[in-house]
Amino acid sequence: MTIAKAHQRLIREKHEDGHPVPADLSTATVRPITYAEAEQVIMKYEWLGNMGNTVRAFGLFFGEEIAGVVCFGHPKNPEILNVCGEEHADKVYWLSRGACVHWAHPHSGSFLITEACKQMGAPWETRDGEARTPKYVFLATADSDANEIGTLYQSCNWIYLGKTGKPRMFLKPGDPPELGINYDTIVKGPIRNRTKRVETPDESGRRYFLLNGVKYFKGDTTPEGEFVGGSDKYPLRWNAKYGKSAKEAEKNRLAEVLAEGYVEVKGNPKHQYVGIYGDKRMKRTLREALFAKLPEKKKNLPYPKREPLRETSGTPTDSGVRASSPAPISEGAATS
Repeated sequence: MTIAKAHQRLIREKHEDGHPVPADLSTATVRPITYAEAEQVIMKYEWLGNMGNTVRAFGLFFGEEIAGVVCFGHPKNPEILNVCGEEHADKVYWLSRGACVHWAHPHSGSFLITEACKQMGAPWETRDGEARTPKYVFLATADSDANEIGTLYQSCNWIYLGKTGKPRMFLKPGDPPELGINYDTIVKGPIRNRTKRVETPDESGRRYFLLNGVKYFKGDTTPEGEFVGGSDKYPLRWNAKYGKSAKEAEKNRLAEVLAEGYVEVKGNPKHQYVGIYGDKRMKRTLREALFAKLPEKKKNLPYPKREPLRETSGTPTDSGVRASSPAPISEGAATS
């Protein structure tokens, strides 16, 4: 019986060089790191091979050696932000990337995620000096294209939300699937900008962009020609090159992407998880808010499990995923 392995496990095995594995996590520490420090690990070990929308990153250290990285970014759509309701949207963030090096302790991944999420529960600043409020709710996905099922999130006792829909992906002819870019990144990314958007609304209840001391609300135009669209709660600066509305801008950017030689393909669904942190009261409040928002079919879903690879006439087949008990599994290797 053979169990399929996730991409990150295969990558770590490829880089095996005899580096000693720490006996335990007693000397491990987790602390914020720079974008450049995180990039060195993510680009070498992570399936997607890019930094996504990373805003803040943490590293797992044994002494001065970095053994793993986890990255967080601002959620890309209101549906994610409002997973616990609009009143808690300011507490929600996205766990966008993560990977451990080949010599990391087997429990490094879950230790890193837990400690990093706890540290996100305090006020902080972006690398550009923008103030950010504490975050307590984190969403993440496990990529089925990389044979991931979310083992780490299960070991951290995160809540399984089921599979996402099939995303719109773009590839250039002949490129492998791992180079696919999703619609939000390749189309929506270049046409909108959230930089310098304040997190706290003003006395009118509206959020705005603060640029060189001047407030720009929905309907305004910046000196660079960017139109401020979106909504009063989630304003966005639209790239003047593509238009003043989401519909117009997306249409023009999509045409540009296709002209660059990309073709649209259907991606595979991803497993989605949510982790909730904070003190007992905060966790209880947010958990109740989450389950009040979730449709019945997404409540108390069992964790997916790996199925053994089946062999027919000596030829391995593709692995599948089955559902099992929702109870958290024991920690294993630092893969998803």
